[in-house]
Amino acid sequence: MKKTDPELKNTLIVVTADHDHTLVLNGYAKRTGKTATGNAGVLGLLRNYTDGSIAKDADGKPFTIIGFGNGENRPAGNRNAFTDLTDELVSASTYHQEAVVRMAAGGETHGGTDVFIGAVGLGADTFLGVMDNTKVFSLVRTAAGL
Repeated sequence: MKKTDPELKNTLIVVTADHDHTLVLNGYAKRTGKTATGNAGVLGLLRNYTDGSIAKDADGKPFTIIGFGNGENRPAGNRNAFTDLTDELVSASTYHQEAVVRMAAGGETHGGTDVFIGAVGLGADTFLGVMDNTKVFSLVRTAAGL
């Protein structure tokens, strides 16, 4: 678009999502840097913001930065009976983040909170604040001249 309409005088770009997920980022985590081999990044364990030590839950066990409201990996019972999580374990491609409510694999649900909407270009000023998703559709339809 920037080649044919460099100042976006005739182009509207809208970015949004149709839903959120039940994802949460736990605690005041120390910045992790990019996830890469040898650095679990945001997929890893929560580390104390001030000293970098691994944070522990009420059972004295490490926990991940990312958690979900529902999913297939819901530990049952007292976590003291479980092996401690490690960055290596939780950043593996086969690991599924822990969840609060156990669901069958593939049964996770979408969340119901507001999602980001951003726009740039011709008519972007109409995409402001919080709006109902049907309003977004109407604004896009109007911008397209339909």
